[in-house]
Amino acid sequence: MSHDSISTGPPWLALRILAWRVPEPDREYFIGDLLEAFAEEAARGGAPRARRWFWRETLHVLITRWPAPDAGPDFSQEASVSFFHSARVALRSLVRAPALAALMVFTLGLGIGATTSVYSVARAALFGEPPYPQSERVVLVWERGSDGNESNVGYFTFEDLSRDSVFESAAAMSYWTPTLSNGTETTRLAGQRVT
Repeated sequence: MSHDSISTGPPWLALRILAWRVPEPDREYFIGDLLEAFAEEAARGGAPRARRWFWRETLHVLITRWPAPDAGPDFSQEASVSFFHSARVALRSLVRAPALAALMVFTLGLGIGATTSVYSVARAALFGEPPYPQSERVVLVWERGSDGNESNVGYFTFEDLSRDSVFESAAAMSYWTPTLSNGTETTRLAGQRVT
């Protein structure tokens, strides 16, 4: 460092004292703000005046008690008191506006009812057993192609499975997409063939 940069910049000893005194979470921002203010002071009144100002700020930081870091919210008794206070305020505001209270109760009831009905239908359709006796004994059989992917079961394989005593009964199913026409319009249908 040259003598010019030492005499025009902030005092290095003051910077060391600040780095020692200011706690880590605030150090970079605090010293950065002081350096910006030092540059403005030097531009306004010259480097000697800015250095005196920087030393005053450093001494002020030394004698001032630095605030302790926030330990976070205390969720003991204070939180329950706050909850009960908020509940009282909410009940008072509902008593003052009964139409709003009725609308809120209606909206909550409608939402809970809709959720319950959708869940009931989804549970029966997706997670319930099929509606016929001994449904746990029903299986779906596929063949594997040479590439290892699922493939359709051929008719002769189906006949072999029907004759073997492995299954009590067997049925074959295939998809079918017939076209229905009345002479002027045609409609493509989706169907299945079942034995």
